[in-house]
Amino acid sequence: MNQETPLTSSQTDSANIGNRIFFIDLLKAISISAVVFYHAVFFPISTYYAVAIPELILISPLRFCVPVLLTISFFLFERELSKPIVQSNWAICKKRLIRIAIPTGFWFGLASLIQMLKGNSLLELLQEVLTGTIYLGSYFLLILLQLTPVYILVRRFFKSTRNILIVIVLQVIVFIIIKFFTFYGGAFGKTAIATLASIDRPFCIYWFAYMAIGYFLYHRLTALMNLSSSLPTVLRVLMICITAIWIVCEYTNLIPNIGSHFYVFEYAFIACIASVFVAFISTASIQEKQLPRIFATLTRSLSKYSLGIFCVNGILSQGFSLLGQRLFNGMTFNFLEVFAARLIGFMILITASLLISICLKRLGLKACVI
Repeated sequence: MNQETPLTSSQTDSANIGNRIFFIDLLKAISISAVVFYHAVFFPISTYYAVAIPELILISPLRFCVPVLLTISFFLFERELSKPIVQSNWAICKKRLIRIAIPTGFWFGLASLIQMLKGNSLLELLQEVLTGTIYLGSYFLLILLQLTPVYILVRRFFKSTRNILIVIVLQVIVFIIIKFFTFYGGAFGKTAIATLASIDRPFCIYWFAYMAIGYFLYHRLTALMNLSSSLPTVLRVLMICITAIWIVCEYTNLIPNIGSHFYVFEYAFIACIASVFVAFISTASIQEKQLPRIFATLTRSLSKYSLGIFCVNGILSQGFSLLGQRLFNGMTFNFLEVFAARLIGFMILITASLLISICLKRLGLKACVI
């Protein structure tokens, strides 16, 4: 498996380069499962409109998934850059950008072809590509394409812990400004929110802190694992619960004040930043031998094919939703029915996405799924 792939690499180092860190695989497996879970309802929104918001609030703690995946990406990138020098940083950056561009071109191209068959115009396709909405989750690859060269430029800045704190504080300020616009911005605030919404999720102002966090966690890995080992399970669970409640509170306040644009800002939470630290601290001491063999094997598979699963599930979900519109249009579902459907849809979607990714690898498309 190629270590430099953004959403992949089950190999990383603990104290020495080349040693495997199982918890990175575990975090990737959990995070990609959370991503798929979000995409797993195939009912038309009209069939469960009355319970859609409460259901989204219930699962909002899973919003840690994309921040964690981004942090892991820069964690692994920093590991690649920190190896004994055999080539320049820009050569490594170029190699990484190519590794991101290959799956981006493939999956964006496939999704564009599907949209063209549905009758979308070239202008609509261009807009969907630029805003990362050509398929569900496609914005993630656009974020990586933007921030990868930026990381090379600012990496030296992260050598100071104080500078890392500055970057995180700046990210928090950005989120606070967005909150200010939604609550007190008046006409200017509404215009600002509408403008940001038109740019959509790929805009890097929501994501730059995760570069610094990835750098920090990589260079504090031994201390991180020691800290995790020293914390009792009860305290870890408490940290996770507090963070989950924090995300719910931020999410609950977001929706009524930001209107139909709320989906663009679903990760613009201070709690999302905190969730990355909680996720790493809570799992850093977990070892593969502590888990049942079948669970460890599944974790490795989900981690290995996380890139393919991320892209395949986004396209499949849209296809299943079109089918759902034909099958369930005009029906009405309550909260429990929607949640049950999400669980069933999740099992179908993640299984299909994993199997398709494995098949694509065997067909020679390894770079698009690993």
